[in-house]
Formats: sequence, structure tokens, C-alpha cells
Amino acid sequence: MHNFRITHPESKTYRLIDVSPGLKKYQHHLGWTDYWIGDHLVFSHRKSRYSHISFPEKLHSHNYYELLILRKGEVSFISDDDYISPHPCSLLLFHPGSIHTAKLITESDYERYVFLFDKDAFNLFGYETVPLNFLYNGAVHIEFPPELEDTLFSELRKITNTLSGKRDDTALLAYSMIAQLLCLIDRHAIISKKNVLSIPQNILKVKQYIDDNYLTINTTAEIADHFFYRREYVSRSFKEFFNSNLSDYVTSLKIRHSQELLRKGVSVTDACFKSGFRNMSTFTSSFRNLVKMTPSAYRKAMKIELR
Repeated sequence: MHNFRITHPESKTYRLIDVSPGLKKYQHHLGWTDYWIGDHLVFSHRKSRYSHISFPEKLHSHNYYELLILRKGEVSFISDDDYISPHPCSLLLFHPGSIHTAKLITESDYERYVFLFDKDAFNLFGYETVPLNFLYNGAVHIEFPPELEDTLFSELRKITNTLSGKRDDTALLAYSMIAQLLCLIDRHAIISKKNVLSIPQNILKVKQYIDDNYLTINTTAEIADHFFYRREYVSRSFKEFFNSNLSDYVTSLKIRHSQELLRKGVSVTDACFKSGFRNMSTFTSSFRNLVKMTPSAYRKAMKIELR
């Protein structure tokens, strides 16, 4: 989770509001609280009303697990090659490295419980005791038995209420409750292919072409020309399924590549040009827009974190 900590620094839009043993509470500018439990686990209950204009989700990936439990909202999800239209009480599991996003269908209240964690979050007793066995078998869409839905959300409310407290043992108590909740899910939830559709092959081929060639792609016209499509058609179709503009997606891949280079100690200048950018100003502004910090600040933070 060190990347999450680095890319979510304290700021006017994300500020530390409380600290207790093993627990930090951060207030997000969109209204929810992120509870950082130790070094490997973040929990939050998020509820916002969104329109298509205000909806913030973009196609992205990260190097930790994200477990999202949908409470309500007219929202679909994209995860790699799958288009998922879940019902309330569905669970979505995004694996490290998976490219995913949420897509707002209609203006609505979007409420969900979110767990962010890495592989070390539950290994206190060793790998074999980690809850959620389906972490390791490619599950994405998970259904929970209807007769246990009230139990599930009751336990989630208890976790939220516990984390809102100020006791010295809050982090430990919440951790134990989360472990119990995940064991409950592991025992009763099932991997589901319901409401999971494959994205059309021609659009997947466009995405695969970008994934393979983003370092040398400079314009969206190059992508369209490769497939002998009109640029407007490619752009519209890609955004329809992936909730992202073609140019934004290409840029995001270049920035992700630059982050990998910066983590390895490559200079900012070399990271810029080795990631397919043609000038430093575009690289710096794109990096700051996506990572919320400058490339030099990110490189410095990574050196400190990895010592």
C-alpha cells in the first residue's frame, strides 16, 4: 500500500483528521473518511450523489487489491475485458494490475463500502490463513446470498461505527471485525458470471494495440489509421466501453510506465522520454494531474519509502 500512501498526501482535499494507535483517519473532499489501519489496509464507507459531469472515475490500475461492496447506485464496472452490471449487494474485486473503472449509468446516489489492501494485510498467521480464497483465482464479480444481505451490511455498519470511535484499541478491534467479515464472505459468496459481458472484440483490439504500443503513440489519429477507422468512431466507441478518452488512456499508461522507472531510481528527465513523452512540460503537467504530485516529488517520496 506504499503507493497509495504516496499518491494520497495530506492536502486541502485529503487531510488527516485524527490519529490513534494503529489508525489514521483522513477526510476526503468528496465527503467520506478513509480509515488507514496499520500499513496494509484502508477501509471507507463512501456515499455521493453524482451526475455524468461530476462523476470522477477514470480507467486506472494500482498495485493493491480493491474490494468494493455495492450498496446502491446506477453504476456499471469495467475490469480488463469484462463489462459488469451488478445489482446492490454485489461484490467487485479488482486485482493488482487490473485496469478498471466505474461507469455512471444515470444520475444517482452511489453508495459502496471499499477495502484497499495488499498481500501482507492478512498474513499474520501465514499465507494459508488469508481470508478470501478467491483473491487468488481471478474472481471479479461476486454474489452474496440474499438471505445474508442484512447480516453483511449490519457487519459493515459495525465496522464503520467502531472506526469512528476514539479508543486506543479501535484499530485492533476493527481489524478483527474485518477479518471476520471477509471470512463470512469467503464461506458464503460465489463467483458469478451473471451480468458480466465481454467487451466487443474490435474495441478490445484497439485497447490491446494501445497497451502494446503506447510508448510510441503520439496522437489518437495514429490509432484510428492503424485500424482504418474514423477517429471519431474509435474515440466514441472506446469511451462508451472504457469510460475514458483515447488520449487520456494513452497518457495514463505512459505515466504508469514513468512511475515504474522513477521507483527504480531513473532520473526525471530519462523517465519522461523513456515513457514516450516528447517534452518535459507535458510530462510534468500530465504526471501532476494523474498522480497529484510532481515527478521529482514522487521520485523523492519513493526513495524515502523504500529505505
